Amino acid sequence: MAESLTEVMVKVVQIIIVCIILIAFMYRKRRINIQPLNWFIWIFALLIVQGIIELIIYFIKTQLLTPEEYPYFKYNELHNIPYGFAVLLIFLFSESLQSKQPHPIRFGVVIAFWGSYISLMFYEIWLVDGLVFSDKTAPQQPFNTLFDIYQLIAMSFVCFVFWKSFRMSRNDQNRLAAFLLFLSLLMINIILIYEIIESFFGLKDIYGAITFGISFLIMAFVYIKYPYYVFSVPHNIYRLIIASKNGLHLYSADINYFEEATSDELLAGGVSAITSFMVEALGSNTSLKYAVMADRALTVRRVDNIVGFIIADKSTHMLSHALDHFVREFTQIYAYEIEHEIFKVTNFKDAAKIIFRCFPFVEASDIIQIRVGMKEQISKYATAL
Repeated sequence: MAESLTEVMVKVVQIIIVCIILIAFMYRKRRINIQPLNWFIWIFALLIVQGIIELIIYFIKTQLLTPEEYPYFKYNELHNIPYGFAVLLIFLFSESLQSKQPHPIRFGVVIAFWGSYISLMFYEIWLVDGLVFSDKTAPQQPFNTLFDIYQLIAMSFVCFVFWKSFRMSRNDQNRLAAFLLFLSLLMINIILIYEIIESFFGLKDIYGAITFGISFLIMAFVYIKYPYYVFSVPHNIYRLIIASKNGLHLYSADINYFEEATSDELLAGGVSAITSFMVEALGSNTSLKYAVMADRALTVRRVDNIVGFIIADKSTHMLSHALDHFVREFTQIYAYEIEHEIFKVTNFKDAAKIIFRCFPFVEASDIIQIRVGMKEQISKYATAL
């Protein structure tokens, strides 16, 4: 919370910078149509709201209250509400990288601390005597400590997710992006740990807004410079294949770090057949989307006559977004070839560029040999059709 004119000036500069970042995210979203960028549009919009509320509170305290009334102003904590929601969105974004839905225990703990903070804050506002000021004889609620613990739990998980991404990546650019995100979140966690210890042992108070601002700037830099990195997940991807709804193999990425037990052509035919069978047998309007095994997970997306699927360590919410984007781009770029079933090797030579964008965690420059089109006999069959 800004308590001096210098801190107010820092906050104003931060709001201006965050506004510029928000505009950049909105421009990227509109230009490239990456739906997951909405996470960061909402996060930085909430940061702007937080900053504006903080300035309003500072104006009220300096212009309408006396110095003696400062400590008992009841609405001092309201600026933390939008910031708290921004932290929750970052946590949920990281959960989307890790799995299909938030882990119930982890999510429950985060919500418990967030709910406790909100409950105590509104108890102070509504139930303690006084319309504007709290009771000067009543003990103050531990708002800041609860809020710092909430942030620490959420941000520690986010930090862990990007550390996993850094450790598993084999590409220098991806490792740099993951490390920058990990470093920015580590900075936040260190400040939070200090503030929690400070609340218990009365250490010297520090103004952590600058550190938090730098951390969010690093995060913004990564996702504005590399917007497709929003699709990054901390899991191994074993196979990435595109096929027609009839099971004709169109394109696949051969990931050299992992052994192939089955040919891509057989997988393309098998998955397409299962998808079509499930639609027809169950009378569903949608196709199969997930299949989970002990140590592998299949994620499937069908757009019109094209089926794309990924075999990975596990299915995640963000991985399905990446596959959605990949299949849509593939069908748009190769609309003519797909419509006329012209499946020649040279037709899909630019497909690698789609992988670079939609699957930054699959480091195509190092571990992928692009294998486009089909084998000679399949090509002849397609031409005959």
